[in-house]
Amino acid sequence: MHTEVAVAFRSGDYMSAYIFGGLTTLFVLLVAAEVIARRWARSRDFFALRRWDRTKMRLKNGALPSLEPLIRFAVNGEGERGDPLPRDTEGLYRVLVAGGSAAECGLLDQQSAWPAVLQTLLRRPSNLRALACISHCESQAAFEGIGEVNSA
Repeated sequence: MHTEVAVAFRSGDYMSAYIFGGLTTLFVLLVAAEVIARRWARSRDFFALRRWDRTKMRLKNGALPSLEPLIRFAVNGEGERGDPLPRDTEGLYRVLVAGGSAAECGLLDQQSAWPAVLQTLLRRPSNLRALACISHCESQAAFEGIGEVNSA
């Protein structure tokens, strides 16, 4: 009877190892697929937005009264909406804003879009000092900046 229990216990260990190995392999394959897809897209010069595109839109009076009448939409050389990257990227931290229309802010002016407002807030000297401490302080400073955006 003791041997049956020991064999069942050992087979359970193998099952856990197979599950862990399978999940690890799946994770590695997904990361590899992401890297390959990004390199392929870069080699084909594929960007969701045309690089260096500049668009100005004028809204008709009264069409959307809560929005600014002139909307500027600028895309940098990386194919992302926003300012061009500085030449010296040493010590540069980038924040990826992912999402749909709420992240794109298509009908907001370049400087009124919330990613640009967050960038402006994080560039303040007081926030830069707060970001220099440990990661807890980084997230706290970022949330305080977002809170200022929402309360304004």
